[in-house]
Amino acid sequence: MQCATHPTVETHLSCQKCGKAICFRCMVQTPVGYRCPECARVRANPLLVMSGPQTARAVGAALGVAFLGGIGWGVLKGIGIVFGLFSIIAALGIGYAIAEAIKAATNRKPVPSLAYLAAGAAVLSFLIGNVADWVFWGSAIEFNPVTGRFEEVGVSLGEALTHVFDFAARGVVWGVMSMLLSTGMAFYRFR
Repeated sequence: MQCATHPTVETHLSCQKCGKAICFRCMVQTPVGYRCPECARVRANPLLVMSGPQTARAVGAALGVAFLGGIGWGVLKGIGIVFGLFSIIAALGIGYAIAEAIKAATNRKPVPSLAYLAAGAAVLSFLIGNVADWVFWGSAIEFNPVTGRFEEVGVSLGEALTHVFDFAARGVVWGVMSMLLSTGMAFYRFR
């Protein structure tokens, strides 16, 4: 017999519900046997699908916590608190907070793509933190010991970008390790 959808393919299978001839490309395995696509009514798992408002809430929560975490990271880094082992603890906290905010915004739906959203928000948080560190504590204003006043110093765009992408003014290794651990924490909270 010939497949009802692909007439050039010979088959010996038929749908368990309607009896229509189906080939190996058409068949859908169900708990009660093989069926044609129309009888199987293949739908996406509703747990793994998010609506538009849920997606907007998840993105909003990710951006909000990334912004707040980044500002906090920049202020603490500028003060000199975020260094060494404490930077790792702070980074893990930021990653955890991002993941939990996204989970709360989506009613804890197990959507796999949310892990990538959380990881991206963690990286964004560290970029925002370095911008905040440069804005609050950057080299644009320095103390002049001769005059005894704070004076503006010209900073080139290259110096500004170098500072923004320098993941830790007090140690590149700790900063990069902290960013990677924060990203990993945010990503694996969804696994």
